[in-house]
Amino acid sequence: MSGRLAGLKDALKAERQLSPKEAVEELKSTIASVASTRAKARVGKRAVGGYFTPELARTLNVMATERDTTLQAILGKAIDLWFREQGKHPFGER
Repeated sequence: MSGRLAGLKDALKAERQLSPKEAVEELKSTIASVASTRAKARVGKRAVGGYFTPELARTLNVMATERDTTLQAILGKAIDLWFREQGKHPFGER
């Protein structure tokens, strides 16, 4: 096959010829390379968020700047306070 899709066809054919063990190893390698590009502080963690008005977002960011802290630290403290209110153990994550 010639033309602009020739390379794609060859690549797909080569992928189909991988043994299951080779495919797993290739997938692990791909995952490891993606994970290594993340900030170390984010490895093993998931984002939690919500949608709020621009005014609330702006106020939170201003307050974080005024207190020389981060929005993440403020939200972590708020979540911990809510956990305590609900009788749960706080995680203390910032």
